[in-house]
Amino acid sequence: GLDSTQSVSVQARDGYAITLTSAQALAGDFTAYDASTGLPLATRVPLTAVLAYACDGAPLDAEKEGALRLVIVCPRRDAVTDGHWWVKWVTKLALGPASQPWTLDLAGAREERLDRSTFESCASPGCHGARWRDEEGREWSGVPLWLLVGRVDDGVPHGARAFADSLAGRGYAVDVIARDGRGAVIASRRLARSPDFLVAHRLGEQPLGDADGPLRLVGAGLAPGESVAGVGKIVVRREGEGETRAGGSR
Repeated sequence: GLDSTQSVSVQARDGYAITLTSAQALAGDFTAYDASTGLPLATRVPLTAVLAYACDGAPLDAEKEGALRLVIVCPRRDAVTDGHWWVKWVTKLALGPASQPWTLDLAGAREERLDRSTFESCASPGCHGARWRDEEGREWSGVPLWLLVGRVDDGVPHGARAFADSLAGRGYAVDVIARDGRGAVIASRRLARSPDFLVAHRLGEQPLGDADGPLRLVGAGLAPGESVAGVGKIVVRREGEGETRAGGSR
């Protein structure tokens, strides 16, 4: 009975949680990458989400992985999927209404489109999630901007070398663009591995509302007017090329 109006929450004992769409749970609608290059595979491969209790015929290590672990299996041994889907210590599955879909487009040396479930998984505690408390005491949570930039600043989208420090040191511009075309331009030297620029998807424990969401650029590193509401695209470009309209929103 699971259909597109529902989603599946997979929760772990340490508080980590991800949400699968019905297409991911039933049809393996994940992105697969070449294990040697980290680039998305040119052709689609069959993927299946499995709640595993054993590997190679032996029970999982209860301390390292838990009695149950979510894994994404594939007949190709050279294909891998994003690590944030591989939830350890699974203790609960919950069905709920599907969230309103949205996407975040990333563009630079390569292009990538993150859907809502992928972004929320990246923003989970224990993955890439970060928090920032503003002057009013409100707590925002999301993913640091530099980590998103690192997915498209060069040809390496994943791993410790995904963010190219040498390129950031030489200088480039990052356009954080709202869906209405307005936005802010952040220099690479300002945001390089900095926790002070956050692409937030939650305020407190709630998703951002229509006025701010689905994503908003916030953080201690922003100058007045640089907080962008309604973020829909992040572009890495050489300074001076195709600048976005300036003007964030508070």
